[in-house]
Amino acid sequence: MMLLKGLRKSRGYCFITLLFALSVSACGPDIDTIGELDKFSDRTEEILEKDRELAEEYGALLDKINRTLEETNSAKAVVEAGLYDQLADNMDAALKISKQYQKELEEFFSQLDEDSPCYFPEIAENLKAAIKEKQAYADALNELQGAEIEEGNAVLLGVNATPNSFAAGMSNMVEMIKICQVPAAMGMTKSELEARSER
Repeated sequence: MMLLKGLRKSRGYCFITLLFALSVSACGPDIDTIGELDKFSDRTEEILEKDRELAEEYGALLDKINRTLEETNSAKAVVEAGLYDQLADNMDAALKISKQYQKELEEFFSQLDEDSPCYFPEIAENLKAAIKEKQAYADALNELQGAEIEEGNAVLLGVNATPNSFAAGMSNMVEMIKICQVPAAMGMTKSELEARSER
């Protein structure tokens, strides 16, 4: 009698397990999206490594600039020390690889179905707009290279350009892209994700 009860219980568990397996297999991983994610990661690995290097260099340069400003109370001294030249070079390099990364984002999104959980082309558009905005600051810094300028102009350009200059900064975007890996592996669509977020 106990054996019979045990068999009935195990059959129940098996049936539930079978139902679960069928539901999972019916909603299998989004192979296309996962494949495109892998290719995108491979294509952008070196770009992101360079991004991290430039970001570190950028931070070190800002530290030097701030120390020079504290010691001399003169933005002109920063210009004469060539620090703005170095910062401008850093920004030029950062903008160059940002543009490469932006193109790779566009390519990535163009390969996805519009209902893929990773389909967010606005990310590429937002980066494009940011690049355009920051290019103006990079241009302002480039004008300082080797220029003979008055103290007031040096301060003005220094204050306006330095806080807004940027060293790529794409690593944060990578985290946004990675978020969609889990729903893609679960076979979820963008519509399902949006429906869940609205609950």
